[in-house]
Amino acid sequence: MEIRNNSFKRVCDMGACRNAAQHCIAFDNVAGRLDICRQCLIRLYKECKKVLYDKKSG
Repeated sequence: MEIRNNSFKRVCDMGACRNAAQHCIAFDNVAGRLDICRQCLIRLYKECKKVLYDKKSG
């Protein structure tokens, strides 16, 4: 998977967001891709960070 700058004028694919997609997430083994705006990419990063770097209690 890699995140690239989007050279086409597309609409963000995240939920009900209708912003212009500046980036796309391309998957290795899948023909599809996910077009995403900067604001949604930042929100996605924050949610991933919560899961990946969750502080373990105890």
